[in-house]
Amino acid sequence: MSKQKQIAEILKKLKNKRLVVVLGIVALFFLISLVFWLSKPNEKIVMAHQQVSDLATNIRRFYQAKPDAWGLNTSTAIKNGLPTPQMINGRQLQNALGKEVLLGADILGNTVMPGSRNAVIVYKNLNKEECEVMATMSFDEKMQLSLNTISIVN
Repeated sequence: MSKQKQIAEILKKLKNKRLVVVLGIVALFFLISLVFWLSKPNEKIVMAHQQVSDLATNIRRFYQAKPDAWGLNTSTAIKNGLPTPQMINGRQLQNALGKEVLLGADILGNTVMPGSRNAVIVYKNLNKEECEVMATMSFDEKMQLSLNTISIVN
């Protein structure tokens, strides 16, 4: 075989190897992007999680000069402007997921009575994914210091 043919064969093999390497890099980039996109929580779930923190902060701020959260329930919270306007739907509260939110002394949204030491924020009817993602998301340090419990009730 002549020297020119040998060089042409070597160049052809190199060209094919480059193509395979480039395609491999593109495929790897696509797979990494796909994994990142699939593992990223739904934006509405992230917003609903942030709403818990904002609501708790507003409740603490409103009741900071009072000995407890006496009188807190969903309707008094709306009346006193504690939830963000996006959460208010008539006389009900809804989170970013469109699910009902209750405030009060317990999971039924009963009014906080004098002497109670805590209040409850309830997100009703979350599905399994929403529940899992929200339960595993972390709160900022200030919220963690004031948070007593996160309960998931089926």
